[in-house]
Amino acid sequence: MTVAPEQAAALSEYLLSRKLVGGWQCKPFGAGRFSETFAIDNGNNERYVLRVAPSDSLLQLFYKRRMMRREPAIHQRLRSETNVPVPEITAYDFSRRQIDRDYLIMPCLDGEPLSAAGLDSAGQRRALREWGDYVAQIHDLADPHDRYGYAEYCGVTQPAFWEGYGRKVDNRHEAAAVRRFFYLLYEHQKYIVISMSALRKDPRGAQRYATECWNAMESFRDSGQPVF
Repeated sequence: MTVAPEQAAALSEYLLSRKLVGGWQCKPFGAGRFSETFAIDNGNNERYVLRVAPSDSLLQLFYKRRMMRREPAIHQRLRSETNVPVPEITAYDFSRRQIDRDYLIMPCLDGEPLSAAGLDSAGQRRALREWGDYVAQIHDLADPHDRYGYAEYCGVTQPAFWEGYGRKVDNRHEAAAVRRFFYLLYEHQKYIVISMSALRKDPRGAQRYATECWNAMESFRDSGQPVF
């Protein structure tokens, strides 16, 4: 079921406990791949983001099922123990009384996607340093022993990122290399499911991911080298 802007506005009114009248607009946010996301804006410096989680009936990975229910506590901890710029979650409703899906609302932070910011090379480096610093703070909360051997998966780990991160993670030797291999294998395997879901409907893509996973495991079995 797709959420219409009118329904999203009604959900926002319920969470904010007020009517959104007098210039308020509710429209698709234009970003986000899992939840349905809406921009709520009164045109006068008051902006929110409403996110509506998928239906439980959607084919999805095990850890994504009702994943939104963990977000209020995660946001609260990040805000209290780091300086990572995440918004406070204003309100949420996981009761399923208004709609048979979880949803929440938060203030819309100022900014724009890095891919659309038009930064020059110096600006890009500064952004990557800040990004590395934020990732390090989150990693220090979750795993202070530096066992993250796969930070490069997102493709942002350029030298400036590592400057911000503050230390270089060894992910090419011994146990770290094995962790990295199985993490990348897991990432590939999950896209088998994602490719077959209603989000993509791409059986050829699913087959490609499955073949690549099989080949990687065959190579690891034969050579003993965790190379993906």
